[in-house]
Amino acid sequence: MMDKQADQKKYITAQIHEGFYFNNKLKLTTIIKEYEKIEQIFNKLHYISCITIQVNHLQKVENIYGTITYSDILGRIASMLKAIKNSEFRKEDIFIVDIFDVDSFVIFLSSPRNSDTRLLDHLENISERIWIGIEEELFKLLYPILKENIKVSIGYN
Repeated sequence: MMDKQADQKKYITAQIHEGFYFNNKLKLTTIIKEYEKIEQIFNKLHYISCITIQVNHLQKVENIYGTITYSDILGRIASMLKAIKNSEFRKEDIFIVDIFDVDSFVIFLSSPRNSDTRLLDHLENISERIWIGIEEELFKLLYPILKENIKVSIGYN
């Protein structure tokens, strides 16, 4: 019995806020929630392909107009990206919001249909489709508020 108590002392317990797994405001999961699926992709392909999307200077909205307006705009951007993900990407691709930087989004690409296809060779074209899909809508959303053209940064790896 003493061994079991000693063994239990080796472990810690913690309470983890639900936001660590899911962002309720944006209705998106975080990487922690999707970790096992991402790991499965990595184990199958031996690499991970992902695209990151961040709206530059979005903090200006919060600084000028407050948290409520910022959250509304961020929610609209997340909805735009969800629509692009749903129309341009496969169901198995994983769309998440960054845990710490909620104006950063990531799409992890699932295994290609054809085993000869290397996703890394197509990331630039895929990223360009996202940029084309969001650029005009982002301008319509943010220009009336900030009176400047806010750019979206899209990276891939």
